[in-house]
Amino acid sequence: MHISGCATQNKSPNVVVASLSIGVEKNIESLISLSNSLFYENLSPAVLPYSIEYRSSSQLYSEFAAGNYDVILGVVEASSAGYLIAGDIIPLKSMDFQYFVLPERQDIRDVSNKDAFFLKTKAVGYVSVGKVGIANEAKIATLENSHSFTPCGTVLGCVRFLHEKKIDSMATFGLNSLKALDDALKPHGQRIVKASLKEATTYGVMLNSLTLSQEEMQSLRYFFTQAVLQSEQQRELAFINKKTSVAKVGLQ
Repeated sequence: MHISGCATQNKSPNVVVASLSIGVEKNIESLISLSNSLFYENLSPAVLPYSIEYRSSSQLYSEFAAGNYDVILGVVEASSAGYLIAGDIIPLKSMDFQYFVLPERQDIRDVSNKDAFFLKTKAVGYVSVGKVGIANEAKIATLENSHSFTPCGTVLGCVRFLHEKKIDSMATFGLNSLKALDDALKPHGQRIVKASLKEATTYGVMLNSLTLSQEEMQSLRYFFTQAVLQSEQQRELAFINKKTSVAKVGLQ
């Protein structure tokens, strides 16, 4: 903190926010969008945080553990990957890191235990391009089996690797529906299916008890909970307004 933490009972959340050094995990679009929404769209210039910096996952958690950030926005699971984290976690959003296999690989398709899955899996390909690739690599860096993963470019590139037996499975974020992919693969006589194994990744806000008082943390818990709720309500309202506008155009 860059303002003394004493007597914070009477400080409003905005006053506390204005004194914060904040770190955000870079290259993860949803976290960058969230930080913009929280700190630039919903706050006046007078109460903007003291500083906001964008760092790689390893830099972010190393600096947080050293007490150089009061608050970070990042992947919650990474906070336990070799760093001693002291403080509170406010979960914001969860996404599935899903594994996929060829239909005939029944030996691994229905295996939901990670250790058993990797005993039968020599190599796992992952989508390594674009924003999804960046998110995938950040996730893989937190896994004990990270050495088993190999980049294979696009989703279609990973599917090709599967059929060429270069990998046993593929894994990625952002592929919750297989319909569009199935349609693209049908002309080639190819198909993939979801494996039972998936891992939830949670994005969240972490408050540093090394640099924040209990009163400040309580104030910030309220601030972030309310700000995220307000942000979600604004997105829902924008979506409803967009659907209404489209409906009106259709009636004209």
